Amino acid sequence: MLLKLLKKEMKKIDCDTLIISSVLDREVPVKDGEIMKRLIRNSELVLFYRSGHFSYIDEESKFIRVVRGFIDN
Repeated sequence: MLLKLLKKEMKKIDCDTLIISSVLDREVPVKDGEIMKRLIRNSELVLFYRSGHFSYIDEESKFIRVVRGFIDN
């Protein structure tokens, strides 16, 4: 899996990072988002509950709200 290859790189990330994960995503499971959250300092994990892999389409309003909130902070 790609995540295994990227773990070392994720530990190097040194900026605020927003991770969006969807519980219905069959391509990238929530557990991968949780691993990313643990590996990336200063990261925030937001879960989407009514969308699959394309949360920015399936829950567009929530996606925009979450990203704007992250940027504004």
